[in-house]
Amino acid sequence: MLPIWVQYLQSLLTPTIALAVGIIAYRQWKTAHSKLVLDLFEKRLDVYRHVRSAVSVVNTTGKTSREAELALLEAINAAEFLFGDDVRSYLEGMWHRFIKMNAANAMIEGGDTPEVRRSNIEAQSRLLNEITQFYYEGSDVFAPYMRMEHRLRPPLKTRRQRPAS
Repeated sequence: MLPIWVQYLQSLLTPTIALAVGIIAYRQWKTAHSKLVLDLFEKRLDVYRHVRSAVSVVNTTGKTSREAELALLEAINAAEFLFGDDVRSYLEGMWHRFIKMNAANAMIEGGDTPEVRRSNIEAQSRLLNEITQFYYEGSDVFAPYMRMEHRLRPPLKTRRQRPAS
């Protein structure tokens, strides 16, 4: 028969190992969660970069281009599952401005009467101003989704319901 202190150590060994395994499992879950948050951030940042590159083309040339339109469409398609409805509707509004800008540029190059040409130039100028507002508004629209503080609830933890008032 073993001394009593050895028996106590043997009996404490199993819970100690179980606790160590639990701590390791929690840390692995936390690491996987951090990777998920980082991956989501990178995908959202890619959408933001697509929009910004499309807007920069319009800002530098005063016209839309096929590449800018494709970049914006890619951003709109990707935003459907990465952002909320606010970002999606903002990007769709941007797309409508791109289409109107393209039409205004085509009308200007069409060479109609001076009055029509002047109104199209004014429309182009207004649309250019609206599109380049992205540099001021875009960060506010995207910012709530770009923070890396998205938290998932830990396993086995229930959410508390807010009391109804």
